[in-house]
Amino acid sequence: MDNRNVAGDHSFVGKQVGFDLRGSTLHSHNTTYHVNRDDPPEWRFKVALSHLNGGVPREAEKLLRELVLSGRGTSRMVYYYALSVVSERSLNEVDPSVIENFDTALHVARNFPVVDAWRVALDVVRELMSCIWRQASVGQLDADSLQRVLNRVGGLPGERQKEITRHLNSVLGGAIQDHLAAVDAQRILFERREPDRVGRAWKFFEPEPAQPRRLLYSSPPVGASAWAKLAGGGLLVAMGLLTLFGSPGVFGALLPLLLTIAGGYLTVRFGVARAVQSARLVRKEAEHGFPYVPQPVESPGHWVPTDWVRGVHEQVEAGFRDRRPHVAGDWSGGTAGLREHLKGRLVAAYGNAQVSPASLNWLIRWHADQAVSRWRAGTFLDYREALRPSTLPVVLFRVGVALAVVGPLVLAGRGMVGVALLLGAGAYLGLRTAIAVLTTRQVVGDLTAAEDALSQSEQEAYTAWLQVLADRPDDEEMATWLALDKSYLKTVALERAGLTNRDLIDHVVMTQGAPDARRARVPRGPVRYSEYVVLIFLLTRSGVREIEVDLNFLDGSVRDERRTSFRYEALASAKVAEAGTRVANGERNVVQVTEQLQPLDVGRLRSRQFALTLNSGEVITAVVENFQGLVDPALEDPAELVKLAMDTSGVTSALRTLEAVAAEGRDWVALEQERRKQRLKDGAERNGGLGVPGGGFAALEG
Repeated sequence: MDNRNVAGDHSFVGKQVGFDLRGSTLHSHNTTYHVNRDDPPEWRFKVALSHLNGGVPREAEKLLRELVLSGRGTSRMVYYYALSVVSERSLNEVDPSVIENFDTALHVARNFPVVDAWRVALDVVRELMSCIWRQASVGQLDADSLQRVLNRVGGLPGERQKEITRHLNSVLGGAIQDHLAAVDAQRILFERREPDRVGRAWKFFEPEPAQPRRLLYSSPPVGASAWAKLAGGGLLVAMGLLTLFGSPGVFGALLPLLLTIAGGYLTVRFGVARAVQSARLVRKEAEHGFPYVPQPVESPGHWVPTDWVRGVHEQVEAGFRDRRPHVAGDWSGGTAGLREHLKGRLVAAYGNAQVSPASLNWLIRWHADQAVSRWRAGTFLDYREALRPSTLPVVLFRVGVALAVVGPLVLAGRGMVGVALLLGAGAYLGLRTAIAVLTTRQVVGDLTAAEDALSQSEQEAYTAWLQVLADRPDDEEMATWLALDKSYLKTVALERAGLTNRDLIDHVVMTQGAPDARRARVPRGPVRYSEYVVLIFLLTRSGVREIEVDLNFLDGSVRDERRTSFRYEALASAKVAEAGTRVANGERNVVQVTEQLQPLDVGRLRSRQFALTLNSGEVITAVVENFQGLVDPALEDPAELVKLAMDTSGVTSALRTLEAVAAEGRDWVALEQERRKQRLKDGAERNGGLGVPGGGFAALEG
């Protein structure tokens, strides 16, 4: 019987390979997971604990094992080492090596006092694991032993209870998990939205903001030509004055001379004022794109990559598009010139600053918000009226020009033609040049003052933005929210299917980034997504229930549930395919479907796709992206990151389980139970565990 309950056309997501994830952030400054060879044990333990809390237990296990076996380990280290050994492992992944590592922790723990708080917590973990593995070995559970263990779990501090429940979640089963799930249900509902997840989770995806940079303006030096004109004009005026004062009619020429001097003063003063007013309006019009001048998408030189320029342009367009006010008007057309001006400004200011285009998002949004405020208020173009040149400077400039002309004309009318020509030519040459030089300096002064005011506003906005990001969640908190989400979604899936944990042989939870999700990570850590597609497989004696939902990680909301049910014999195959191309020896080859996860030229691969194929031809898929654009090559090995992505997405565990199901069909249930018993038996014989006298599980009892 093949029961299906499908919501819409979204049951299968295999066609989403290679989707564009907008907004990629690498917090390269973060050293949460970084270990140097000569780091002290305290730092190595801190990093190991971050790995464990960050959902990467295999890395934590490596570091903690080194510390525990070094002879410098503490009871706290041993406790967390034991948790790391079983964290994120299901019972079908528990083999003799896992039992051996767990026993190692228990043996080392004997070196610490019985009353030590961390040893007490480890003792509870030991008893809980003994119940779990005894149940898997003999197929039944002693109710009294279970209750005794659960009482001890309840007697631990709340933080220890949460750690044990989280890290043993995959290996727990049956009555034990049903009991713990019932106890933790309300806690999970509360903690998956706290502390202030809605107000803080989005901040993890924000890049480190680039500091404001001001453009520098300086007055150009007065060139030789200008100096020559000023000197020439002054010389002509001086010659005219000497000629005038040497003539007999000097007293009759005083009035025309005063008119000429007054006219020259008015011409320079108000000529500069008139030109500066016009320049202010022209500059403001240029900032708003009048006339419209598109910025070229190319490097301006000075080692500024064209791709970086393109990235800045895209961020500006996206920032203004996202900030579009929902009011009347052509926002896109009205701000086109403003956007182009901002692109040019950012390229000029940050081209050689060694910052990513994404780090300018905060600044772009701030500029967009300023434009939105003026747009909403209807004052977007009010600068035209405010900067329109006033009439008075124009009138006084014209009066000055008239007086400067009348004076020499009067002198010429009184027979002093030579004086008039010298004064007129000198005034024209000198005054015109002086107006140009003084106007340039005044315009530069205006630009500097405007840049100072803008820089101060940007600095205030930068400070305010840093305060907003001050409570940004760290990677461990993001991992905790995701772990709580997966636990919650599994519980919901069980309820939807009318099942309990007692009904499960095994379960698998896989996650993938949703289309258009933002993504971010810290070096050596997994990618975090703003939205996930979560696939949950519940394997029972009769078959498989697959539940798929869309998870908005920013607020924990869930939507668009899709369900598929099939019997074991309906499963044809489970495999991993790589999407993209590999380049080896200069040859481009299409990647073939493979189950071997040995990455070559990882940066050229778009994604890895887990594909579960049914006999009907239907495919259930999960996509694991590569880390392109999110890798710090100085700290990380891309090959290791691929394995990390497969592990943290749940694909590695799912492939191991579902491959066996595809190969064995309905016989998988009985065969898997026998394999579990044999693995535990082998582990017990090899390590003396599982309660055997003298073994690790008995080590803490005396």
